[in-house]
Amino acid sequence: MGRGCREVVVRHIETSDVVTGIWNDGRVGTLYGHRIKDMYDFGCTVFTDSSILHGVAKGEPPYYALMMPHIVEFFRTGKSPIDLKETLEIISFLEAANESRKTGKSVQL
Repeated sequence: MGRGCREVVVRHIETSDVVTGIWNDGRVGTLYGHRIKDMYDFGCTVFTDSSILHGVAKGEPPYYALMMPHIVEFFRTGKSPIDLKETLEIISFLEAANESRKTGKSVQL
């Protein structure tokens, strides 16, 4: 969802985690991560002002195979395909999610 997340909260139970991020402009992103043995598919639902989009990754081709051209280009050129500021915000988001999962409290970014 890009840069600008200001708050992250995680609700954790044994079988799943629900991660919610709130962005400065009012957008809300929610991730539902479940732990089901031997299930590796994943997907998303995106709500926009004009539509609802659904996507599911079923493993063919493997999702990491789609990243390989970008990874190879990164090692060839030394230039990341993701802006450094966005990379740092992703790391901050993940660290905040981990902290919230541990404490059960909302974490401000």
